[in-house]
Amino acid sequence: MDISSEGDKNKMQEGYITLGQRIRDLRMTKGLTQTQLAEGILTPSMISQIESGKALPSYATVAAIARKLETPLSKLFKGLTFNNMQLSGYKLAVSHMATGSYRSALPVFRELMEADQLDDGIPLNELKLNLAICCRESAEYEEAIRLLTDLVKEYSRSTSRSDQNKLVSIHLHLSETFERDQMYFEALRSALNARDTYELQKNDPLLEGKILVHLADLSKRLHRYEEANGFYKQALEVYNQLTNNVEEIGILYQRMAELHYAEGEPELCMEVANKAITLLQEAGRITNYRETKRLMIMEQANEENWQDSVAVLLSMATIYAVEDPQKEASVYLDVAQIHMIVRDYEECQVYCLKALGLLTDIEQQALTKYDDTARADRRKLENRLLIGRANLLMAAVYLHRQEHARVVQLLEMAIPILKEQVQLDELFQAASMLTEIVKNGDRNEKAWELITGCHDFLFVHLRRSGIM
Repeated sequence: MDISSEGDKNKMQEGYITLGQRIRDLRMTKGLTQTQLAEGILTPSMISQIESGKALPSYATVAAIARKLETPLSKLFKGLTFNNMQLSGYKLAVSHMATGSYRSALPVFRELMEADQLDDGIPLNELKLNLAICCRESAEYEEAIRLLTDLVKEYSRSTSRSDQNKLVSIHLHLSETFERDQMYFEALRSALNARDTYELQKNDPLLEGKILVHLADLSKRLHRYEEANGFYKQALEVYNQLTNNVEEIGILYQRMAELHYAEGEPELCMEVANKAITLLQEAGRITNYRETKRLMIMEQANEENWQDSVAVLLSMATIYAVEDPQKEASVYLDVAQIHMIVRDYEECQVYCLKALGLLTDIEQQALTKYDDTARADRRKLENRLLIGRANLLMAAVYLHRQEHARVVQLLEMAIPILKEQVQLDELFQAASMLTEIVKNGDRNEKAWELITGCHDFLFVHLRRSGIM
């Protein structure tokens, strides 16, 4: 749009000449014409007006120009303390957050936090919260925790209803950040603070349900199964009072089924899973529906019906082969686990290798494909966890064959992944396999080293989680 307000003309001209010169200099450095830069964004004449300071580009346009020039957005805005630039930069960063591109938003929020003066249209606490979320999603947990803790202290001093409502959400964000940083006991404490603060308000059943489910998930993670079950039941009571809640209740039943599976309660697991699949199918949550069916198959698998279980899982793997190779690999590991149950070690190894082939391909593709979204990061973590699970199963195969050196080699690859993602049950399995090796008289120093590392890790994390 053209600049028309005479009162602001000098101020706006000064700011946008600086931005325009920066765009022009970068364009010329890249050897691009105005037409080439404009392609797919706007007209060449508009690029000319922006470079000369005669037009005000939207934040979306500036972002597109930055991408075309292969330069960080923060570099275009750097030093431009002119208020409209700040507000445009802030809006752009918020739009990046909305699409999950937290790393793109992070430098803009940081620069705004460090600015000597901040545009009145940018609320400081909102900026601080957005920066904290971006830090968390970029795995910069220490800074995220510091920012969120500051916000908790600030809002805790206020008695206004709106600030108390914000405090509930900030406690929840802090809990989620602690969880991502594998500080589960601290995460539980912050989640309890969120619940206690919410109890003073009780004005948002959806938020209450979210807090209760989060508390249940954390309790399950800490092996506090009775408490987890209680929180899930409370969440169920909340969701049952809402309308259009089929999806939420279906997913809640799915999580409860997973809890009973972890507890070793097959009858409860099947009862709740059946409720879940009915609701998930009605809600159209196909992936959740399939994953709950997988859970039921694994719960029912035994030496009598294992072939039927494998057949259903393999048909599911065929579907996932088109939609999601990572889930396909996960299903193959379920099949491998069933073969382990019936002591068919050769087939167990075959499906472990099929899974590892897929997972390795996914890992290689991730190295060549740039994706800075939080979802991509979570998929990378899930991929590593599946690789750890595959190596753990393979180690059990080689333990049966008494090829102890190979067992140690596989566990040496699996254990760091299991520690990284705090998989305590799987670490205990790894330690048990290694203990069996050394009990049989194998003087393997690496095995002893791994056992000691597993035991130390388990002790520290169980104590830290409040179990010991």
